[in-house]
Amino acid sequence: MRWYILVAIQFFTFNSCKLFTHKIETEENQNRVVLRTDTINTVKLSDTLIIFESVCRGCAYEQSTDFVLYDSLHLVELSYIETHDNNSENMTGGSISKNLIIIPKQIGTTSAKVYTFLQSPGSKEDSANYNSYYINIIN
Repeated sequence: MRWYILVAIQFFTFNSCKLFTHKIETEENQNRVVLRTDTINTVKLSDTLIIFESVCRGCAYEQSTDFVLYDSLHLVELSYIETHDNNSENMTGGSISKNLIIIPKQIGTTSAKVYTFLQSPGSKEDSANYNSYYINIIN
């Protein structure tokens, strides 16, 4: 009798832990979409879009780099930029990660350009430095 109760408790514990961790992973992956330049990115209106960029660490452009999102149809907007420096403090060089967080506002298909300005204010040389992202926003 004890053996049946022990097996039942282990079965319940194992399945509840597995379902709990699986639910967290799927919710996190469903809400964040990494945009790619080589394809049409189909996303939902409720998704959060991410573009991964980086800036050289310790160079002249580290503090002055700025990103601008241009979307002629105004379907998406740049919400904020997450900055992560995963290098140790005593390390020279490396790179700093910049995650551009973009929020879709309306349903439709658009072509968005992300400009990278290395100097503040942006110079005309920097205006040629951009990536195009094709985004199809569905409900």
